[in-house]
Order: sequence, then structure tokens, then C-alpha cells
Amino acid sequence: MADAPQDLAIDTDMFAALIRGDLADLEHFLELLAEKLERGVPGAARVERKGLFAKRVHAVHFETGAARLSIEQARSGLRATRAKLVRGVAIRTEELVLELWVNELAASLSRLAEESASARAALTRLVMGK
Repeated sequence: MADAPQDLAIDTDMFAALIRGDLADLEHFLELLAEKLERGVPGAARVERKGLFAKRVHAVHFETGAARLSIEQARSGLRATRAKLVRGVAIRTEELVLELWVNELAASLSRLAEESASARAALTRLVMGK
């Protein structure tokens, strides 16, 4: 596969900065993250919403082949986890600090952009705000 043009190159640091920018407002972080992932990588992201009338984002899950990165609203704030998957089944789940979770999500998005031209185009639009 040909390399992306330099001006469209997407790297881990760019994704991490994009995600960290939303962390400034933790109350709306899940909503913003869900919106970005649903638009950028709809097949890899799954969003859980809860609420009787106003459906608010409760959790966001992002799957790569061997892992599932999840972040959910908990009583004490946000709970970020990484689950190791074997044939789609979680065999081990560990809690991560938010900064590490953001870095792992950014690295996964970067790898996805490298693997697929359509994913790269969608993620570039996401980063560019289009």
C-alpha cells in the first residue's frame, strides 16, 4: 500500500492531542469521543447510551483485533479499561489510567489509518474537523 501524502499523514501524537483536547471538559468527554469515533471509524467503535428521555453516552468501546479499549461513566468519574481478546472473547481485563488509555486509543487509530485508505481518509476528515 502506498504511503499517505505527508500533509495527510496521521500519527499517534496527533490523535492523542485530539482526544486530550476533549479531556478539558470531563463532563462532556464521552459525548465528544463517541461522536468522533462514530463518524471516523463507525465499524470499530460501539457506543452505549443510557437514559429514559435524554440518551446520554454511558460507554465507548473500540475494538482492534486483539484488544478492546473501553471507557465508561462510573460513580467516581470515568473508568478506562483494556481487555485482551481471543477469538472475540475477553480473557483478561485491566483498568488503565486515563492518560495511558488515551495513548493506546491514539496508537490503535494510527494503526487503523495505516492499514486502510478509507479509514485514513475518514480519520483525516475527523482530525481536520470536516
